Amino acid sequence: KQLVDIIITQMANEGLATHAVIFDGDEITVEISQKRFRPTIYAVDIASRILAYNAPNNIKKITVNNLDFGITNFSSTIERDNLVSLVSRGPLREDNITLNNKISFSEKSKIYDNPYMYPHFAWSLTPTVRTVLGGPDGFLLWQFQAKLKTVVSFRKGVYLETEIHRKIKDNFDKWKLPSDSDVEHVRTDMRLYWKTGDTSLARMQLDYLFQLSPFVVGRFSGGI
Repeated sequence: KQLVDIIITQMANEGLATHAVIFDGDEITVEISQKRFRPTIYAVDIASRILAYNAPNNIKKITVNNLDFGITNFSSTIERDNLVSLVSRGPLREDNITLNNKISFSEKSKIYDNPYMYPHFAWSLTPTVRTVLGGPDGFLLWQFQAKLKTVVSFRKGVYLETEIHRKIKDNFDKWKLPSDSDVEHVRTDMRLYWKTGDTSLARMQLDYLFQLSPFVVGRFSGGI
């Protein structure tokens, strides 16, 4: 347990969130999620080094599973001795690792879930601009707004996503002409949806994701 806590802490120091650490014979596996690196191999490199440094001497294989919304979307394995040799000369490359098509553990494996992982709250606040170009009410209609996104993770695979918009400035007061189209309205009724109050709830959705097979993912969703 102390070893697992050390691995979790060191992963967190590198911007990697640990879901679980699994010991399975001569293999150690870590399940992580991260937003620090765009190329996943960078996260695999750091996570593999941390595992190799801390793992007991009997461990021969290092496996890193990258999770997105609780579902494994990338899994790689490398021999420990090969890893040590490669990283002594530089960072890992994609051709240094073996991609896993089957993700499973034996009955004798020991799985240590991160007790600090859930519930988890994350948020982001970004400026955005919405525009309408070439309409009858003006060549350019625009709205500058702040977009708040939040994600509450209750457990692996269960997430509540919320998106709130706050209007800062716009010229939508010029947008007055309603649609007179006789066909079904789609984009032509956009004026009714965009001319909202100063603060609007754009999205709130609860998702439950589950792995049916290594290549098939199921999802139940509900929200507004």
